[in-house]
Amino acid sequence: MAVAVQTAQIWRNFLCVFAQDHPDFRLQELLSLASISKCQIKFDPTSYSVENPFLVVQLQSEECARKISSRAMLIKSMFELWGWGRDYSELETSISQEFPSQRMEPYTRNDYTFKVIGSGFSKKCTMERQKEIYKKLSFLPLNGKVDVKNPTHEFYILEDYGDHPNTAPEDPLRVFFGRLIARGQRHLIKHYAVKDRVFIGNTSMDAQLSLIMANQAQVKTGSLVFDPFAGTGSVLVACAHHGGHVMGADIDKILLHGRGYSSRAGARKFRARGESVRANLRQYGLEALYLDMLIADAAQCVWREGELFDAIVTDPPYGVREGARKIGSKRATPNSITPERAEGHIPAVRTYNLSDVYSDLVHFAARFLVMGGRLVYWVPGVKAEFSRELLPSHPCMELVCVSEQPLQTLVGRWLITMEKTAQWTPQADRVDLSSVELYENFRKKYFAK
Repeated sequence: MAVAVQTAQIWRNFLCVFAQDHPDFRLQELLSLASISKCQIKFDPTSYSVENPFLVVQLQSEECARKISSRAMLIKSMFELWGWGRDYSELETSISQEFPSQRMEPYTRNDYTFKVIGSGFSKKCTMERQKEIYKKLSFLPLNGKVDVKNPTHEFYILEDYGDHPNTAPEDPLRVFFGRLIARGQRHLIKHYAVKDRVFIGNTSMDAQLSLIMANQAQVKTGSLVFDPFAGTGSVLVACAHHGGHVMGADIDKILLHGRGYSSRAGARKFRARGESVRANLRQYGLEALYLDMLIADAAQCVWREGELFDAIVTDPPYGVREGARKIGSKRATPNSITPERAEGHIPAVRTYNLSDVYSDLVHFAARFLVMGGRLVYWVPGVKAEFSRELLPSHPCMELVCVSEQPLQTLVGRWLITMEKTAQWTPQADRVDLSSVELYENFRKKYFAK
């Protein structure tokens, strides 16, 4: 049913209202945040629908609801659920049975202010409808003073008219009533919008998805986070927002030095002086969490042996906008570089096969993640061909979850979360990659009619 982190004493019902984007990520983010917050959570998976935003969950306290909401990108609001039913008669019965008078007592006094808000899903809750709702709630002993601008408590009546707005019934299918506990962090989508960044590129990760990746990686204050395909550092900005010390690497020397043409829409000019990953973090007051950027080849390990990173979070290039590259020559016997020419030499690069990218990435995580550290990365594919069994596996790494983002009708990409569960040893060092063809033919299939 869910995650167990600490011993439960009292379970309380809360209503989680999700945003209606990236539905396949919602439960995974919820469970990840419950785990990092050390909160037990229970819910009935059969009651969840990707088309519907409502999910009743059980938590131990309001504090757990606040902790989860304080990082959530896909939760709009969290409510202490007083009751729910298929109509207002059932709602009244539910509240009287599930919300005893001793818990309601603080809200029956007249030394606080409150307001009640009506809201509908799949059908707009008009002012006339809200007036009808307020009459139906006359049984509630709310004796405080109404204050619509700055109330002590906000109560919501949420009407669910089903999953299809065009065929919404006259009366709601479900009615929920609860007290607002916390809101999610949806405002961060605008705050970290890529279009407003100092330094962006063709493949800069969307701000919301970057923050979701940081949540899946369970980045927290003091974490050491690495992105081996950092590009313009969108993922690192999201990880730094949660207090992680961030560093990255990329093989593209020109990009990391802020040279070449700008990627801004309509801009065909050279980058401004000072464009860099550091500048992006400085823009948001996060520069103190920036460690460094390396010009490095992900296929060539430059690190000393030992567990180092708390999280590895990345979006490897997979050949649609940018192709993966590694150091190497197409010649059978590449020219040797003399010591006199070594300084300032830029080595030749060649195509980095996508199957090798994922094999090397999982292998790198098994070696350099701390125990319990997480690897979060994207895998593209054709929906009809994708399967969990085709993902890279390693004896030291356990698959936590897979979430799908559709890109086209037939094509998508999947966010993969893995956790290190065993100590790395050279004897057990192997990466199983079941289907090379799935990755190698992706670009061709993506552009196929």
